[in-house]
Amino acid sequence: MLLNRLRSERGFTTVVVMVVLLVGGLLVMASFAASDGDTSIARHDQYYKQAYSAAEAGINFYYYQLNADVNYWTKCPAATTAVPVNPISTSSNNQVWRSLPGNADASYSVEVLPASGTTLPACTGTAPNKSISGVIDSTTGTFKVRSTGSYRGVKRSIVATFKRKGFLDFLWFTNYETNDPATYPTTQQASASTNCVMYYRDGRPNQVVVDTANSRNNTNCQDPDFITGDNFQGPMHTNDEFAVCGTPTFGRFAADSIEMSANSPGWHDDCNSVPNFKGTKVTKAPILTMPPSNTSLKTVAQNGGLLLTGTQHITLSGNTITVGSTTMTAPNGVIYVQNGTCTTTGYDNTEAYVHDAGCGDAWVHSTSDVTSDLTIATDNDIIVDGDLTHDNNTEIGLIANNFVRLYHPVYQNNGNWVNATTAANEPAADPGRGAMTDPTVDAAILSVTHSWIVDNWQLGAPLGTLNVNGAIAQKFRGPVGTHQNGSVKSGYLKNYVYDDDLRFRDPPFFLDPVQASWRILGENEQVAAH
Repeated sequence: MLLNRLRSERGFTTVVVMVVLLVGGLLVMASFAASDGDTSIARHDQYYKQAYSAAEAGINFYYYQLNADVNYWTKCPAATTAVPVNPISTSSNNQVWRSLPGNADASYSVEVLPASGTTLPACTGTAPNKSISGVIDSTTGTFKVRSTGSYRGVKRSIVATFKRKGFLDFLWFTNYETNDPATYPTTQQASASTNCVMYYRDGRPNQVVVDTANSRNNTNCQDPDFITGDNFQGPMHTNDEFAVCGTPTFGRFAADSIEMSANSPGWHDDCNSVPNFKGTKVTKAPILTMPPSNTSLKTVAQNGGLLLTGTQHITLSGNTITVGSTTMTAPNGVIYVQNGTCTTTGYDNTEAYVHDAGCGDAWVHSTSDVTSDLTIATDNDIIVDGDLTHDNNTEIGLIANNFVRLYHPVYQNNGNWVNATTAANEPAADPGRGAMTDPTVDAAILSVTHSWIVDNWQLGAPLGTLNVNGAIAQKFRGPVGTHQNGSVKSGYLKNYVYDDDLRFRDPPFFLDPVQASWRILGENEQVAAH
């Protein structure tokens, strides 16, 4: 009996089964818990991405509104269908949200941010309100918009910086691709003003052959050609169309936009030409409008810069500004030279180009790389009378109401015009400085009402290549030399290279076009979200 009881396994199997079930259940619960944790992490990551996409949608919404109305930023923000943007400095608890179409769980909230250091008054209504113009940073010409995206409780914020499409987006900008009427002989300026201040597509008559013997046709207009050997390494824009003779190069690569506001092909041929478009050719491009003057910079110079009167000779070196023989400073980076007593403000196309001493002209060059950002502006002309260079961390702006000129003195020798390369033969315009071979100008150049031009471009022997590293914007196309069938006869070939840093930073207080469209300069995420 005892042996039978010891052999019995009754109840033992049940215990084993229970243990196995318990362990199995624990394993299932552990697996479920682990799986549920992974699911939560994956879900949060999905929400995180959806919130960012919603924030991007808010930026795109605002960008669309700016494209439709370039003055949209001046509208007084309100939570209405007219201007569905939060008033400046709206707290996160009071933000008005807009749902994404087709996704009720995703929404965004947009607000325009004030410029650094600006305190703005309350803004009501939906009409344009000048009080919010303080959203524009007066130094960079930019403003910022913050968009916060939300998806199922997860928020992310993006701050986008907007900037007008401007002259500094291009290596080369012209309103008219024809000579300034002011550069014609006095007896022909009225005719040129009547016949030539129009776009080529509107019927401007073109004189193909550059004059000899220093004379011009009374009825036709001088349209300087881009010729073989001219090299434009960067994006370009003209409100007109290009005149071409030979095989000039436009652009460096496909990303360089070569824009012409004319219909296709956007250029006209003066001598069986085959231009080399390395950039992407764009026709029917929107017109960019020149500002009426640069006088706003006079106020900037009065308030923290350097305001000078009458003709000034400025030498730059490192971060040192020497005016005449005196070292001066411009704390906000702007020098403005205004007119005093000035009667000779017009262009003088004779060999000695000298204005009254009271005219607001700035003669400028550098003796070493400039190392501090600087903008020089004038009531009258800016004359570059030597190499002007800066380092890789600096930008220089030259903004003249009238001409920005490259100094090129000449004199007569046995009836021939000769380059005055030495001080002994130089006229009194700029004692001690002569004509330059292969000069270099590192600057963003803007001639508001006239041209970037070489003095006496039609006289003397060729002087090599004019190297500009920066950007050039001008109302009229300024000649830098003459040619015959694409071969240089006087002045310079052009080697112009775009300074890509100008896409992101300007010389101090550089001017923008009037009524230009906006572009997104950059985006960054704000952590933590608003």
